Amino acid sequence: MDASDADKTLAELGAKPSPSEEHGLSLIRDEDKMIFSPGISTAGFAEIRMVRQHPDRKVVATTIDREGLARAEEIITSLGLQGQIETRLEDLRGAWNYPREYFDFIYARLVLHYLSVQDLEVALKNFTRSLKSGGRIFVVVRSVKNVTASDPHVRFDPDTKLTTYPHYDASGALLSTNVRYFHTPESIRTHIEGAGLKVDSIEEYQEQLYRDFMRRDMSPHTDHVIELVATKF
Repeated sequence: MDASDADKTLAELGAKPSPSEEHGLSLIRDEDKMIFSPGISTAGFAEIRMVRQHPDRKVVATTIDREGLARAEEIITSLGLQGQIETRLEDLRGAWNYPREYFDFIYARLVLHYLSVQDLEVALKNFTRSLKSGGRIFVVVRSVKNVTASDPHVRFDPDTKLTTYPHYDASGALLSTNVRYFHTPESIRTHIEGAGLKVDSIEEYQEQLYRDFMRRDMSPHTDHVIELVATKF
């Protein structure tokens, strides 16, 4: 899909582009016909664009968000793409039911930082097992640079590597707490290499994310993310 086709698709869906998504989609080769996308993208935008590149491409997209999955399925079905995009309510921490050497490409954008260190290591080994030789994985995780260590509401669990951190409203009042495994370039590289993959590239940058499911309302804040690409040999 060239730039004009991508712009047309986003305009049709009423969505705005996201830098890391653009990076990941640009890596998919013509021969990558079977793709795994854990943590289906917001409203399925990335997966829709993947299959529109090739009529014989298939994407398996999973999530643990039942409501989000239902909404994404509505959009996918309205476009007649349910034959190419298989959606599943599935937890990466659960049973792994995919064959060996099955996927050409794994698109893991903004999902792996939800896993504890123990669950992450298991998930990555599963990915490696089901990735074809020469297949690649695209990973984006949130960075430790997003955490204000001095905040009294921040708590770090050294056993799981998970950080509980606050979410405030515009007035500074505490709304909720979230839990993530915030990474450094070294930590995510170590996990990827430990799973038997070769790291091709790794970079850090700021990305402005969205506050709504349809990705039309941009957050006033930016997130520091780490992007990594690796290959199975």
